[in-house]
Amino acid sequence: MEDVVSPASVRMRPQAHAFARPNLSRSRWTPLVELAGLDAGCCRVLGKLENMNPTGSVKDRVAPELIADAERAGKLRPGMTIVEASSGNATIALGSICRDKGYKVLAYVPASMSEEKKRLHRALGVEMRFFSPDPERPFTNIRRDAAIELAKSDPEHYVTLDQFSAPANVNAHRKYTGVEIWEQLADLGGTIDRLFVGAGTGGALCGLGAALRHADRNPDMGITMVDPEGSVLAAIVRGEQPSADQMKAPDGLGERFVPKNLDLSMVDDAAVVARQDAVDCCADLVAATGILGGPCTGYTLRAALDWCKQQTTPKTALVLVCDRGENYLSDPMFAEAIDRAHERANARPAHAALAAG
Repeated sequence: MEDVVSPASVRMRPQAHAFARPNLSRSRWTPLVELAGLDAGCCRVLGKLENMNPTGSVKDRVAPELIADAERAGKLRPGMTIVEASSGNATIALGSICRDKGYKVLAYVPASMSEEKKRLHRALGVEMRFFSPDPERPFTNIRRDAAIELAKSDPEHYVTLDQFSAPANVNAHRKYTGVEIWEQLADLGGTIDRLFVGAGTGGALCGLGAALRHADRNPDMGITMVDPEGSVLAAIVRGEQPSADQMKAPDGLGERFVPKNLDLSMVDDAAVVARQDAVDCCADLVAATGILGGPCTGYTLRAALDWCKQQTTPKTALVLVCDRGENYLSDPMFAEAIDRAHERANARPAHAALAAG
């Protein structure tokens, strides 16, 4: 098996001015680490710590590209308001940039969004509108439809960047996140056998897939799309008839429709994970490594660990630690899973804990 990837071994870019004004227009060089201490059989799982971005999520990669593309196209002009459908992370990332640029952000978010995310929106001056699922429209994202409708009705004052269809979403990961991962792996002589990534907008899956599964390097890398129970995407990949049931896990993963940015031809297989299993996996991760990721991380990590345990020869899987778990501690299911994991860890005999350390 290749050398272990550890935080200390990740090459980081030095900052030119230690006390310069923070530049949120680019997020670069988050650590790539081995998520050790978890049951991965004979394999290893690498985690790209996107929770260490400025506002704490992978959407810090996407937000500046969306804004820059809209500015270049003349769609976003001084004094305008960006109206964007999001599970919360994208509009938080947009808000952190737009307060410096003079734009306003109107976030169309789920009514079930965590209290922590609501507070972050308010702190950044982002106005919110809350939406609940519409049982009469099971195969559409009603927040996205509403954002597009508002932007069309008043194009002088509103614009939607539409992360579900904007090429900038995919390009952010193809040009930056994926290349960054390759450079980190090159320093350590590593490779990736299987990428596990959720499909919300499709940006991370298709951008990373294009960057990491290249004809000249790693052409045999597999891509597993991870879906929560209730999403239609896994059913479509498997050639099944999607169910009209409402999605049970509005954590920024899964969808009721196939976004334009999601090229399902890139997907080798799909894994469906229950929300309880996802949050339990988040709890196992923080108990084993001290890394607290949000539910999206738990979905992909659970699928990756299940795949790893099925392998008979050493392989390497990659997941994104998509965002900070601290933003979900008001969620009873999430918080209770964290508590149970630490109770199990504290219940181990002292000699076992020392041996594991």
